[in-house]
Amino acid sequence: LSRIRLQPSVTFLRKTPSLSSALRPSFQQRRVFSDEIKAPPSLAGFDAEYPNEAKEKILHRKHSRNVFMNGIKTDSTTRRFYKEVGVEELDGGFWAVTLGKRLVETPGNRLLAVPGRALAESMALEWDSQGEFIKPGNMPLTYLAIQAIDGCQGSKLLEKFFRPYMETDSVCFRNRSPAGLGASQSKHWDPLVEWMEEVYNYQLDITYDSIAVPRHPTESLDKMCELLRQETPFTLAALEAVVILSKSFVVGWAIIKNQVSLQEAFEATRVEESYQIRQNGRVSGVYGHDIDIDFARLRVATIRTF
Repeated sequence: LSRIRLQPSVTFLRKTPSLSSALRPSFQQRRVFSDEIKAPPSLAGFDAEYPNEAKEKILHRKHSRNVFMNGIKTDSTTRRFYKEVGVEELDGGFWAVTLGKRLVETPGNRLLAVPGRALAESMALEWDSQGEFIKPGNMPLTYLAIQAIDGCQGSKLLEKFFRPYMETDSVCFRNRSPAGLGASQSKHWDPLVEWMEEVYNYQLDITYDSIAVPRHPTESLDKMCELLRQETPFTLAALEAVVILSKSFVVGWAIIKNQVSLQEAFEATRVEESYQIRQNGRVSGVYGHDIDIDFARLRVATIRTF
């Protein structure tokens, strides 16, 4: 944060040294920029949140060309083509990331803008920290923002993604044997199940030593899906990421609602893996546990920050 310079209307981050001729964008990399002035990026699904003033600003802004993320390769072979990273305030409380004073568009041709300055500055730091090549894998907050803007639209996400996880939630499959695993499951999951029941009247069918699909009350699942429809795409994107990580809707919802600390959240997502490590030891190296553990910690911290 010490690298951020505050200006009256726009916050810009530090400038990198001038690019040498060897680092000038190639023809392929120039495709990152639009070849002509385009209409404002589609904001389908965000009409209720993006005011008309923001759309007009995009259409009439001085920068005639936006940066398109479609031209940035996911294999980290795209050279850094910008010197300056910043954030710019839009109307309605949204903040957009800028590269070389140009707005950025997601792969879905929507504006890369998020609610809140702090989140936008954190995303800008991810872009500013890139070296000679852009590594999308090193920008977890940007990834979540793109998922929220491009992917978390409509009710299909609720029915096709979240509901199946509710029906087969990992916290509902318990073990009586070995006793150590069952005790660890109860320690990390029982408080979350009780919290869901107390706050949301979310009833769950807990099974023991069985792979049979639990029979949850349909009313509980319907009520939770209805509650999710009131959440913003940004909340749903973060929830989707943590549910995939933990294989549990209950754990994911508790993390999103700050019901657990970061350490408790990490432990709740890796109950069975942690038990296996305690029993058999931790394997280090490229094919060991270290990378998986570090990724889980990064993912949980990113979701909490988001």
